[in-house]
Amino acid sequence: MLTLWNKIGALGSLASIVGLFLFFVPLIFNKANDPVVTSDLYIKSARFRPMETFFLRPVEGEVNDFFETAFLYITVLNLGDSDLFLTSMEVADVDSKGILSNAYSSSGLGPDISKNTPVRIPAGKEVELSFSGGFKFNGMVDLFDLDRLSKEPYFSDLSPRISLRNDLVEEFNEILVSLFSGQANIRVAFYVGNENLLTEHDFTITKGVDIFDNTGKVQHSYFLGDLIHWLRSPYSEYVLTK
Repeated sequence: MLTLWNKIGALGSLASIVGLFLFFVPLIFNKANDPVVTSDLYIKSARFRPMETFFLRPVEGEVNDFFETAFLYITVLNLGDSDLFLTSMEVADVDSKGILSNAYSSSGLGPDISKNTPVRIPAGKEVELSFSGGFKFNGMVDLFDLDRLSKEPYFSDLSPRISLRNDLVEEFNEILVSLFSGQANIRVAFYVGNENLLTEHDFTITKGVDIFDNTGKVQHSYFLGDLIHWLRSPYSEYVLTK
């Protein structure tokens, strides 16, 4: 029969085992084997910026790595009382839609910390970040009525440009659903220090919103405004005249 002291000792051993388990679980599941930092980073919105040659199809003997390619920009807000320094970012193609491109921008944060310049986010301030990797929208140009799109109203004097027709975003979401044969989601991971995970955020690309929604979604009004602008530009002149 266990004495009172035996029982206390057994409970103490059990508590130690549970404590060790709770200590090691975060280390097992965290990418960098470092504890996840409590996040003061609020993800306000995101937007895609299409390249100038988005509509320019590659022709024989020429290469256009930016055909149907865009880059991702994310607006974040530091809710804390001290500055944050983001050192790297990763993006996962959650639904395996093949949206990640080999295109690269040296001005954005990527997964390789050695190629990044840390981004400071002052306490109480918001900053727009960019991801270094591109996104490929294979087949999108063929799904547009290009003549109609080129006539859409938009703010051309702003950067980024903004489409003006309210229901154009919903029409664009339908095009994206058709393009990806269903919903398409990406997961963005933000890191501080030496690959310490700060927070993650999922974006549903096929459920974009307008510029007035700041609840952590992709604002397609910007994507569309830039698309209209580049479609009217000399880069795409032959696209509308062929």
